[in-house]
Formats: sequence, structure tokens, C-alpha cells
Amino acid sequence: AVMAENFERFVSAISDMRRPFVLDGGQATQMEQEGVDLSGHLWSARLLRDNPSMVKKTHVAFFLAGADVAVSASYQGTVEGFKRAGMSDEEGQRLLKFSIKLIREARDEAWEQMHKHGSASKRMKPFAGASVGCYGASLADGSEYTGGSYGISLEELRKFHLDRLKLFAEEAPDVFAFETIPNMMEVEAIIDVLNDPQILATNIPAWISVCCKDDESLSSNESVEQFAKFVASRAPSTKLLVSIGVNCVHPRHVEKILSTMRRHCNLPLVVYPNKGEKFDTVSREWVPGTAMDDDEFCKLSDSWRECGATMIGGCCRTSV
Repeated sequence: AVMAENFERFVSAISDMRRPFVLDGGQATQMEQEGVDLSGHLWSARLLRDNPSMVKKTHVAFFLAGADVAVSASYQGTVEGFKRAGMSDEEGQRLLKFSIKLIREARDEAWEQMHKHGSASKRMKPFAGASVGCYGASLADGSEYTGGSYGISLEELRKFHLDRLKLFAEEAPDVFAFETIPNMMEVEAIIDVLNDPQILATNIPAWISVCCKDDESLSSNESVEQFAKFVASRAPSTKLLVSIGVNCVHPRHVEKILSTMRRHCNLPLVVYPNKGEKFDTVSREWVPGTAMDDDEFCKLSDSWRECGATMIGGCCRTSV
């Protein structure tokens, strides 16, 4: 019953155009500012293992700063990826579940603090999201940004997502956040998995956010229009899919992408772009001087609301 109630609460929160629904910013940026080293493969996994209190502290900070939903540090987290980082299957699975437990605990601790400080009456209880990265993120070679088809079948992609969602579901997150999805085959696999009886029974709502290379194409060169039309055709029979959108894209591309999505699909829209810096995948660093300032970012976010975005946040290089 709790999960059904949570589903309704989330859907009504993201359907309310009168108040913005705030997503957390970029966790990595926040942690780097605290002096945490995030270079190298699977930074989120390493932190979960070596410095979980830092991860939780970051989540709590985002909730207290006004995030209505924050997502777990599991974006690059896959059992396969953890194995490459030298961990066993069991440890990989344990860390994935642990990432959800941390975000849930952070949600409850932040809510308790809001009650103490008297700010809870002005807010809804925030939601703890499970960050579900694309298959490419587990490869950590930047392939989510280049959008190749990975060389695996739809069936294998389904199995990859189903196995991980089952793990996440055991820890009961409030929402599944599929992020930085680069191609249509993976979108199809995810929608199929959201209709799997075991996942459907969890009553956990989900959003799918794609990765775009410009204002009309996914990373894979497939069009945003094709994505929106496909989702519109599957959404009526996919109860758990409650929102679509775009993340990790240059803010200047957002308006056109949202307008295209809105034109072809009537689900609430989510957007959390980065601030426009370029990421150098070789040096694993953000290129200085390529970002936009906060004022410009905020002005743009007003225009995104006019395009129908109800969930807005920052991603990669935005912080509390």
C-alpha cells in the first residue's frame, strides 16, 4: 500500500505545473568541491565502498538545499563494472543496494531536519531516486555520450536492466531514474522491463531521460522525434513510465528538445542539463571557460518550464 501511495504522490507532484519540482544537482561536482578525488573508473562505486558517509552527506545537502528528488550514486554502478574494478559479484550487488539505502536514509534524515527547523510545512517530503545508468555507463569509456549500439542484442539489454532493477527494487527507492540513455534500442529494452510482472508489482514510478548530441538527435543520431513518438505509442500500456526528458546536454539545446517531446508525447517532462562545459573524455576533466553563468542558466530554466518541463535540475557541474 505504501508503494501505491508513493506512486500517486510522485505522479501528482510532477504533474503540478504551479510549482517547480527540483532535482538534485551534480553529485560529483559537489564532492569534488569537498576535496574528494573522482578521477578514474567507477568513481561512484569507489566512494560507496570507501567513503559512504561523504555520499550520504552530499545527498542530505541537496535535499536541504531544496531538491524534491535526489538520486543515488549508482549511475556507473553495475555488477559488471564493479567486477572490473576488482570486486566480486556479491560485493558489486551489495554496493548497488547500499547506494539506494544511503539515498533513502538521506531523505529521511533531511526530512527530520526540516521538521526540526520548521521548514517541512513549506515542502513536500522529498523522494529518493535510484539512478539507473545506461549499459554504456558500465563500460566507463564515455560510450553513453557517443551512443553506439554496444554490439549486444535487445534481449541482452533487457536482461541487463531487469537484473539490476530487481536488485534496486529490494531496497524500495521512490522512483527509478533512467539517465543518459543514448539510443532507441535501450529505450525499448527499458520500457519492456518496466512491464515485467516482477517490476510492475513494485509500483515504483520511472522516468527515462535521454542523452542528446544536439537539439534534434540522441547520441546515436536517432531523432528526438522518433524517441517521443515511440514513447507515446508505448506509454498508455506502461503504467510505471511517468515522465521522459533529457539530461547531460548543453543547456542551449534544451528548449528545442523539450518542444519536440511535448509535441509528440503528453507525459510530464524532466530536464537536467549540464552547465555547458565540454568534458574531455581522455583527460577526464571539464574544459575550463566553456560554461555559462548561473544567471543565464536560471533564465533558461524559466523558458524550459514554459516548454512543459515540470522537473528541472542541474547535472554534471552544478552544485549546492
